[in-house]
Amino acid sequence: MAWKTPWHYLHQFVYHSNTECRTGNDEVIEDNTDPIAELEIKRQSRRQGTGGKRLCIKCAELNRLGR
Repeated sequence: MAWKTPWHYLHQFVYHSNTECRTGNDEVIEDNTDPIAELEIKRQSRRQGTGGKRLCIKCAELNRLGR
């Protein structure tokens, strides 16, 4: 299992708790963007904790499966 202390991004509506989640992983780059700029935006907007947001569906599924 790759669980860790929850984190969230200011620009997302969910928090993450599983490092295997591609949505919550810093290395995932969205299409049609500058990869370096995208990484910098994510790094600057990453915060510890849930931020009062709901758990990411992908993290929930990975947690349920014990991954």
